[in-house]
This record gives sequence, structure tokens and C-alpha cells, in this order.
Amino acid sequence: MSEGTPRADAASVLGGKFLGRALGPGDILEFLRRAGLDPDDIPLDDALLIE
Repeated sequence: MSEGTPRADAASVLGGKFLGRALGPGDILEFLRRAGLDPDDIPLDDALLIE
């Protein structure tokens, strides 16, 4: 898969713990909420935080 091509799904891991499969940004935001984080504090476009 070439860089920049959206994936159909992606493993979501936080602190080494598998949270599930994200099918889109909304899923990632939900995983952050479930982990007790405020999604507004996490920039989804930060490559150091979100691969």
C-alpha cells in the first residue's frame, strides 16, 4: 500500500494495549474517550502520536 492511501482499518493501540480496530477517525476518537483521554487534546494529524 502506498503512503497516503487510506486503510480500510487499522489497529488502535494505546500504551501497548490493543483497543480495537479503527475504521475511521470517529473510531479513534471513541477509543481515546474509552481510555479516559479528552479527544480534543489529541491532534489526530500529529504523526508522532497517530500513525
